[in-house]
Amino acid sequence: MCIDRMKMTGLISKDAGKTWKDSGPLLNGQGRPVLKARRSNLPSLLRLSSGAIALKYSLPVRGDVTQLSTSIIHSKDEGATWSTPVLIARSGTRSNPTWLIQTKRGRLVLPNEYWFAQRGDRGIGICTAFFSDRVGGPWKESKDALWVWEKKGAWQGACEVPTVVETADGRLLMFMRTWRQRIAQSYSKDGGQTWSPVKLNDLLSGNSEIYLAKVPATGDLLCIWNQADAREITRGYYRARLTSAISKDSGATWIHFRTIVQSPGQPKV
Repeated sequence: MCIDRMKMTGLISKDAGKTWKDSGPLLNGQGRPVLKARRSNLPSLLRLSSGAIALKYSLPVRGDVTQLSTSIIHSKDEGATWSTPVLIARSGTRSNPTWLIQTKRGRLVLPNEYWFAQRGDRGIGICTAFFSDRVGGPWKESKDALWVWEKKGAWQGACEVPTVVETADGRLLMFMRTWRQRIAQSYSKDGGQTWSPVKLNDLLSGNSEIYLAKVPATGDLLCIWNQADAREITRGYYRARLTSAISKDSGATWIHFRTIVQSPGQPKV
């Protein structure tokens, strides 16, 4: 199952993703649509440990795509009916939550980005995390806000589009894109309530979105992102090489780098 974010309807595949069929609007127990608005920003589906399916979505407030209202619904019957929406992020803020995860202990964690800008300035992204021990809430937000702050503040910059994974040792690891041609990271030891200061790791990146996941069979971490070194970036290949890598030590180091695909005309790396 996936969600058509432009119409906020369900899509079902019965052949492992080869073909898809529109299953129509998401309905409640009375057969009425749960969502009246369309065009969600980054819907995120998750199979919960209970067997239910959770869907996080963000809708524009009064048509303003910079002001989003983020909620969650869940289904106990494989998407046939859905619960009443529960608000996660404060309505009308510049919040932009990304991909929902659930920890071994059952906590739901949703990384989030705020974007702050003023005239004449590109702005800065600051990341937080929402968390709840029940899909129906209450939802809370982390005490710490994250952005690049290195060399005692000599290096400052935005952290954007966060992704979170639970490591084998029980911590949470957040990766964030930056303008520094490297990935920013932070750890949480308490399920997302507090986070360590942001550090730029050794993974080269062309300022594009990153996705972190855990390999179920081994507990290893998988990272997929647009790897780009300085030479590629100067030639305009910011997002031209899709790369994967594995970490066996909860994100401390990365191995087994693999180029999945790269743009035609780009020199082989």
